[in-house]
Amino acid sequence: MSRRSLSQVQREAADEARRAAVEQLHRQLAEHVGSLDNRTEWEQYLAFARSFHQYSFGNRLLIMLRAPNATLVAGYRAWQARGYQVRRGEKAIRVLGPVTTRVPLLDAAGNEVLDASGKPREVRQLVGVKPVSVFDIAQTD
Repeated sequence: MSRRSLSQVQREAADEARRAAVEQLHRQLAEHVGSLDNRTEWEQYLAFARSFHQYSFGNRLLIMLRAPNATLVAGYRAWQARGYQVRRGEKAIRVLGPVTTRVPLLDAAGNEVLDASGKPREVRQLVGVKPVSVFDIAQTD
């Protein structure tokens, strides 16, 4: 069902559920960042994080908490694009995905910068995060 076909009440409920999921992920991060204060935990994190250089510190920690034996993670559609299928019933690893918007590129004087064809140039700006599901390769066929 697309977001446009939802009623206002359903949209608000979905937004609230998304906010609650993000807050839960933030709580998990806050609880477990403190566990990295000893050498053993920190070394385990660093060994795990070597395989996930494209993910943020927080997302690496979330992946490690949920799937400490993970080796390669991607979203459902990304696995399909690579010729894999996530097995039915597998539980997703929840991480924080970026929410971006396009904003006009401005010069130092605050004027829009134009490209060679006279169109305003745009850049992507991070405006928030949302919960995103990823799966380890061990969860695929």
